[in-house]
Amino acid sequence: MSATSVVYGTRLASLDAVNTTLNYAGTWDAGAIYISGSKTINRYPICEFDLLAPASGPPLVYGQAVASAELWGNVIGIYGTAYKLAVDRLSDSHATLYDYHAATWGAFDGVGAWDVAGGATAAPGHTWAQPTATGEQSLNNVGKDGIDFTALVNDALTNRGGRLIVRFRVEPINPAVSHEIGVIGFSDTFHGEGGSLGPYAVRLIIISDADAQTGRRQPSAIGQAVSWA
Repeated sequence: MSATSVVYGTRLASLDAVNTTLNYAGTWDAGAIYISGSKTINRYPICEFDLLAPASGPPLVYGQAVASAELWGNVIGIYGTAYKLAVDRLSDSHATLYDYHAATWGAFDGVGAWDVAGGATAAPGHTWAQPTATGEQSLNNVGKDGIDFTALVNDALTNRGGRLIVRFRVEPINPAVSHEIGVIGFSDTFHGEGGSLGPYAVRLIIISDADAQTGRRQPSAIGQAVSWA
């Protein structure tokens, strides 16, 4: 029997490769803006999905293989040339220490340096056609080249203690002209940071086999080795 679990993206912040010392906690804003030929922002949102603690539906468990996982959200703005969106798993050794209240392009907690500026990521990343309209939608299954998050979710359940930490971007990674996309995130003004999440925040909708969860144990109970490389 299949079951649906909803996991919201938390610890969300957009890092800026131009304004390297600024923190943009609670925002999901990817891409670059040029003004008078000069790049003024170049942002990369990071967020975490705690797969073992969904907001609704049955909890996922260590070692489980899910059937599908789609990224959903509410697009609030699209600006400039249509590029692709991309997601990379954050493999930086400081990934679990990342502080979304203080993180910048240069520092995972506002002080300590990332392994690589902006956070080291695993290769290869996944790219897909960007949304072409605003509003609530599946963000990762747009167009014929749409990808889903199933492999990333299953990897996190098997190798990373159920914690999926990713960094989004536009493709190409350093656009030469303005291109920016904004999605409703986990912010003070919309959802109440630290409180309950609104229904339109960035989230994964995961379809799994409910029967497969019976009798499984959490990674802490079996000494799971967690890797971020």
